[in-house]
Amino acid sequence: APPAAPAAAVAARAPPADGEDAVVRRVIPANNSCLFAALAYALEGGAASAQAKAPQLRELVAAAVRDGSAAGDDRYSEVMLGRPPDEYAAWILDAEHWGGATELDILSRHYATELCAIDVMS
Repeated sequence: APPAAPAAAVAARAPPADGEDAVVRRVIPANNSCLFAALAYALEGGAASAQAKAPQLRELVAAAVRDGSAAGDDRYSEVMLGRPPDEYAAWILDAEHWGGATELDILSRHYATELCAIDVMS
């Protein structure tokens, strides 16, 4: 049965019958951790672990922001983050806050894979 609330989707590559790649839409609960859950679904083992892994991915992002800032990486400067790096790291740990470009960049580097966000309107 479809979920009661609107849902975010994760696109994953799957081989269709003709052997070419295709985009497959998967339903992820539309909560403020949907970006993290979608990435966990696609890269960490499917639906069973997606919601449980979301906080771990937030922790990974927060650590990368703190470590990158301490190392002088401009991607994690106050100018780029819109707030001091330590404040941003604490902010992204809150499950009520959405992830975005910074999180996609960090997680793309972590998983050594290209990530593409698609806005699906249904």
